[in-house]
Amino acid sequence: MIKRFGLIAFSISYAIASYGNTPITINYSSVDHAVPATVDTQGNITINQYPKSFRINSNVFLSSSQNYPLDNLVNTCKSINEDLAIYKSFENAPFLQTHIKERVRESNTIQLNTFLLPWLTGEFYIAAKQAAQDVGINTNKYTVINRLSIQELDISIALADDAVSNIIGDKAQLTRQLQSALENTDLATGQQTGQINALDLTCDMLMGKANINLKINGSEQQNHSFDTILYGNQIQTIAKSINTLPQAFYKNAATIPDKTKITAYLIGQEINKQNIDLAPIDVNTVLKHLIDKNTGMLVNDLDQLTSNGITKPKPEQDYQGIATFKFKKI
Repeated sequence: MIKRFGLIAFSISYAIASYGNTPITINYSSVDHAVPATVDTQGNITINQYPKSFRINSNVFLSSSQNYPLDNLVNTCKSINEDLAIYKSFENAPFLQTHIKERVRESNTIQLNTFLLPWLTGEFYIAAKQAAQDVGINTNKYTVINRLSIQELDISIALADDAVSNIIGDKAQLTRQLQSALENTDLATGQQTGQINALDLTCDMLMGKANINLKINGSEQQNHSFDTILYGNQIQTIAKSINTLPQAFYKNAATIPDKTKITAYLIGQEINKQNIDLAPIDVNTVLKHLIDKNTGMLVNDLDQLTSNGITKPKPEQDYQGIATFKFKKI
């Protein structure tokens, strides 16, 4: 299981964005996933729904080997069958089988290069920019503001009976290697660029004798999305009620902390009168916005608050996805 390893750059296939009430269609067809999104005048892109089932295609090549040629991995996989026949013939000689296992598995380095979440590569941003410019949006930067962060990754490998990996055995070793490889994220590109010593699994994948599925658990950031705690009309009612009270309420309040306590009490009373149900943490947010820390009284300028209300960032949303992991044939 892979624990959190930060934000990942993604690639996207097809998206629908909107500017005002006019939809902008972003066509990008290199990956077969539909991802609805919106873009604003500042170039902020919001993915409305991330795919929950998708395919990951990884580039793969044999980067070093003590026993096989490096020029063509498909041809190399054909020669593995000869070693497999020898392996089977040494059924009563575990030491010799171990030697062949090392020859096929441990002595070869396979390089992987992929995007775990294949939705937002540079090509998508080019398409997004063009679509935005078509309706008059011009900005130098386009950013996905609700990115995914991966917390856990579970890998399962299913092997055919005649798969090389199944005959050699120790599938758990292959799972550990693949997880380690996919944990290695290039911070510059967001790609996973790991290595595995598993020529047998690589050949099984290329020959259709192995299936790899990934279960991805993560969270979707909501830094630019907000929930309203208190609406402008509610704030106006609270302010009107408090401002019409006689100053006698504060006559025994000599310090700012004393005045703050009284103002907080009055705000609480008005919230109860309006039957507004707030969580304790939201009450603290309301008081922070409505009470002037320099006077302990209600803030004088409420125009912005009555226009926009009092808000808080939306909490992160859980994400779960299932991916089929494939090697691109060479």
